Amino acid sequence: MTDPRNDRLSKYKDAPSGRDCRQALERIASALREARRVLVTAHVNPDGDAVGSAAALALALQSLGKEAEAVFDSPPPAKLLPVLGSGAFAVLEDEAARARLVPPDWWVLLDTCEPERAGGLQDRIFALGQKRACVTTTFPVPRARSTSPASFRRLPRPPTWSSGSSIS
Repeated sequence: MTDPRNDRLSKYKDAPSGRDCRQALERIASALREARRVLVTAHVNPDGDAVGSAAALALALQSLGKEAEAVFDSPPPAKLLPVLGSGAFAVLEDEAARARLVPPDWWVLLDTCEPERAGGLQDRIFALGQKRACVTTTFPVPRARSTSPASFRRLPRPPTWSSGSSIS
């Protein structure tokens, strides 16, 4: 039997496939459960919701026994550093640092699905044969400062992943 709270997600559509959001999220969750190493990132010049989402997903995957890390190609705003603490993520600002990355089984790109918004990590995330999931929300809400507060008000409970995802 389908959990009624998750069934509400079926009204949201996965943009690339047209399937209901629940199906896309189940595919992503299943793929990540099978992965050994996962790198999580977000768009260039990450803001609070991007950094927090990436760090939280990496921690959740670690709690499942995965080798997971949040990485960014540019540092987050300094005001976020005291909240996140040390070790919550790595910043790979130059090509030498990116070259030292151990390739993951999966990349997860949050808060955007546009390759060019992945910045210096774009070539790695979108490399031929690289498994990746791109997850973003698109809930147009007037006067909302960002999609995160609007998403939490609109959904029945905080989502594990958000709608508008793609997996390849």
